[in-house]
Amino acid sequence: MITITEYAEFANKSLPLENEAQVEALIEMATEVIEKEIDRDLYACSPSPFDIVETFNGNGAFRMWTRNAPIDIVDSLEYWSGTEWQDVSELGMTFEWDETTGKVWFPERYVFHKGVDNWRITYSYGFADGIPADLKYACFLLIQYLIDSPQRKGIRSQSDGEQSFTYTDRPELLWKTLHGFFQVSKDYATIIAKYKRFV
Repeated sequence: MITITEYAEFANKSLPLENEAQVEALIEMATEVIEKEIDRDLYACSPSPFDIVETFNGNGAFRMWTRNAPIDIVDSLEYWSGTEWQDVSELGMTFEWDETTGKVWFPERYVFHKGVDNWRITYSYGFADGIPADLKYACFLLIQYLIDSPQRKGIRSQSDGEQSFTYTDRPELLWKTLHGFFQVSKDYATIIAKYKRFV
């Protein structure tokens, strides 16, 4: 999510950092934790149009959400008739989407008919200008939190002249420990809530 240079800028430190290898490991861990909390892959922003093909269950609702967001463009929305995929535009239906949230709906108030994997959407997504600055700042806040109190986070602190850290190889355990994130900071919690997926 952030580079060593960006970390140094946030921390108001000059390069090279004494603990640069440790910070790099923490950047990777913090990225995994944040991705799990907001339920989206920040590395997998679409490199080319229409490279995400996603099927989902219809539940009779008026709207659905893609697994990834923000959405750049939707190429097609299809319905499984029982024998073939039919593009909704060929059925005389139009659909719209919200770029920020990934919500998709029919302005005519059609519903997503119930069924198992009976809807398919093809789209591209990603942040047009890279990962937003506030998400990068959230990553920095989490890294600082881990550095300031490693013993409580499944991280072992060692010292042999210089301070170093050994990090857990199971980010899901760290995520469980930190779940809620209000213990990191209110700023962090606010940023995470802004990007969190609820699908």
